[in-house]
Amino acid sequence: MEGVEKEKLSDRATVDIMEMITIQHRFGPGDKLPNENELSEELGVSRTTLREAVNNLVSQNVLEKKRGKGTYVVDNNQLTDDLGFDNLNYMHIRLSDLYELRLMIEPQIAGIAATKATEQELADLYEYGRKIEEKDTPRDQVIEYNRRFHNAIAKATHNEFIIRLFHNINTAIVKEFNMEDSELMTNRDMIESHKMIMEYLRLRDSEGATQAMRLHLKYSVQDFKLDVL
Repeated sequence: MEGVEKEKLSDRATVDIMEMITIQHRFGPGDKLPNENELSEELGVSRTTLREAVNNLVSQNVLEKKRGKGTYVVDNNQLTDDLGFDNLNYMHIRLSDLYELRLMIEPQIAGIAATKATEQELADLYEYGRKIEEKDTPRDQVIEYNRRFHNAIAKATHNEFIIRLFHNINTAIVKEFNMEDSELMTNRDMIESHKMIMEYLRLRDSEGATQAMRLHLKYSVQDFKLDVL
């Protein structure tokens, strides 16, 4: 059992590092990764598990180790091809349009996640949800944890196209929040609907997760007074 769990952690770390490169664009071709202590702490894994993840990515021609220098991202064009999604980050898109798009696709994303999420991915979701609920969490951190919560659901589909698309949609939403000076609501309806989403995901209930996400988004549309059908 320990070996299975260790393998899951290294797989998770492998995916997390890949997302830092291909989705978050934190590291590009030729960039050096943080040292083992920093990166293992950020990912919440041991240095041994991190080394296994790095070795996975070395074998996939994503990373390369340079003796005495560290670990670097390989100059591989396929890693930086964002399929045009990154353009969303430079467009001014109305918040109502973004939420209309979310209502079209995010309930289905939650339904897929209910059948594909790993136990670790569910644990991550619960942690983000718990931090959102805490009364003393600063507003900017609530926004960040909310972004991570919804991105984590997209990630749990294990569909790279969905993951990239939703990451950019969510980034655009955060930008519009800041531009329009919108106040992120954390009322009981939204918190309870978050809990409902997590419960249906835990139960692997695809239809329940779909409907819970739709309800959650409709609460947001109402609270932000958005003109969305």
